Amino acid sequence: LLLALSVSTVSASPVALPREEHLAQLKRLAGSDLERRWLDFLDQRNLPLPDEAQKIIERCNTSADFYYRDQRVAIFIDGPVHDQPDIAARDVELLDCLMSEAGLCAIRFHYRDDWEQIVRQHAYVFGTAA
Repeated sequence: LLLALSVSTVSASPVALPREEHLAQLKRLAGSDLERRWLDFLDQRNLPLPDEAQKIIERCNTSADFYYRDQRVAIFIDGPVHDQPDIAARDVELLDCLMSEAGLCAIRFHYRDDWEQIVRQHAYVFGTAA
């Protein structure tokens, strides 16, 4: 019994709902297929799920795709539209506002990025892959 327990994993949820229900709720609130793929990416690796989806951050007049409450981290999942120069410039201004005005950390997952690498760089949010 102890050996079986030593190799088992626990899938925790950051909210009162079971992980599967919380994941389903986040997917319903997600604004795009890319955001749902990002949630699947986390779930497949048993990484912590965000607390909220589509978090309004009034101070910066924006909505984060996802939000980790305890770490005060806003997550943005960027599709191809963020390759456009005017939107990319606005993204830079938004990051500055989030850090300097709202006191939040922002992590961007661009559709062409290596998401594994981003997760490793931000272990304080995601821990390590299971």
